[in-house]
Amino acid sequence: MLCNPHRVPLTYLDWNSVPEEIKSAIWKEIEDNIEDCPAEFQPVAMRSYQWKELVSYWRTMDAKLIETRNSKNREWRGPDHRTGRTHFSQIRHEMSANGENTDKMSVFIKTRDENDPDVKAVVEEFNQNLAEIPESLQTIEFTGPVLLVSHILLFFQSNEITTDGHEKVCLVSYTIPKHDVAEGIVVSKDPLVKVDGKPLGSDFWKVLVKKAKIPNASLEGPRKKFCTIGEAVDCAVAWRSCDVFVEE
Repeated sequence: MLCNPHRVPLTYLDWNSVPEEIKSAIWKEIEDNIEDCPAEFQPVAMRSYQWKELVSYWRTMDAKLIETRNSKNREWRGPDHRTGRTHFSQIRHEMSANGENTDKMSVFIKTRDENDPDVKAVVEEFNQNLAEIPESLQTIEFTGPVLLVSHILLFFQSNEITTDGHEKVCLVSYTIPKHDVAEGIVVSKDPLVKVDGKPLGSDFWKVLVKKAKIPNASLEGPRKKFCTIGEAVDCAVAWRSCDVFVEE
């Protein structure tokens, strides 16, 4: 498509200089013809009818809502590194050989652009949190958790998220097709909060199940004492945040 001079004139030396209206027209053509994707470009072992069903699902409102939620979840990763395909273990080895510290914060700074505003914000938050800790506890082992907390606080601040929750929500199954399996209340979005002794992490929320719509539906994060929605009524479970929707 890009080699066609009628779509993209060859007078443009780089993609950034191509006008937005041309880019939009190209993207629209891709979207309009995505169902007719040539077999050689489709995923391996996927039949043509399966591809069309998948494209149809991508166009549903449910899929778009999940895409939006997943996009927000990706923000948990913080500023992107700039190491390409070089493994962090290799970077740590090189830092150690050069006599540099290899604690989490040192590696974080080494692998990011220090001029990036998001990186500066994390470093500033880290230093503020570290300053509140007695010097005797400011060990290399302690900097890892401090860096994690700094990431979390910045994410909460930038997205105006509170950890007390209490939103009424609908829980959706993690299997396709999607189904509303329960109603509940968000107890916490804090990734450090535990369910059955295991931290939620960035992908799950703690939710109190109030009503089971499909009692035999499996839990996304099985509890030790039960595995279905019906068994979890009036109990707190871990549910993937991309499958939690606030009730209107």
